[in-house]
Amino acid sequence: MILSAEHIFYRDILQNISFQVKEKEKIGIAGLSGSGKTTLLKLLNTLILPDSGNLFFKQKPFSHYTPLDLRKKISLFFQNSTLFGKTIKENLLFPFAIQKNLLFPDQKRLEKVLEITSLSYPLDNLVYSFSGGEKQRLLLARTLLLDPDVFLFDEPTSALDIKTAQIVFQRIFEEFQDKTFLIVSHSLPLLEKTDRVFFMEKNKSLHEIAKNDLKNLKEIFNEGHN
Repeated sequence: MILSAEHIFYRDILQNISFQVKEKEKIGIAGLSGSGKTTLLKLLNTLILPDSGNLFFKQKPFSHYTPLDLRKKISLFFQNSTLFGKTIKENLLFPFAIQKNLLFPDQKRLEKVLEITSLSYPLDNLVYSFSGGEKQRLLLARTLLLDPDVFLFDEPTSALDIKTAQIVFQRIFEEFQDKTFLIVSHSLPLLEKTDRVFFMEKNKSLHEIAKNDLKNLKEIFNEGHN
């Protein structure tokens, strides 16, 4: 197992969360707003610590690693992350400028992640006038450059139309076949591309649902917004 949790509790947000994820698996995480999905990703990226329970990376407890080492191995994409700098290149390279011991990617790699995320602009293109969808794809490209063992994505297609989202994630899954993904999403087409789907209940618990039950999530999501 590359990632696992045993009886995780965090405030009144997560209650007795346990799961196991194998290497190279693509895991979808669904649930209503406020059910604790983003909090779970923050725990897995060590941005917050559980009140009790244990988290494991490659079958070793998180305490075996430094938080910085874990964040290099487990990268988190937030849907509301911030762009920095004036140009595409400055934004792509921002994490490498502020973190030690990260190898700067070459121009070929920069252009590759832009191709994967359907951003066909020169690296010196200014980002001030980017649409919400373009900003989200640039943030995705920046996360992909980090090349961790595990990608944590929090609503990575919320600003994208269905067709663009499908194209981008088809490319991501093809290019990063040897990586593990945990993806929080309300997008049924994206969840359908994953290997397994976990559902966060209103009572803050987590369980796996059958892929052929995904069609029922649309009704659940709609009820949650009424």
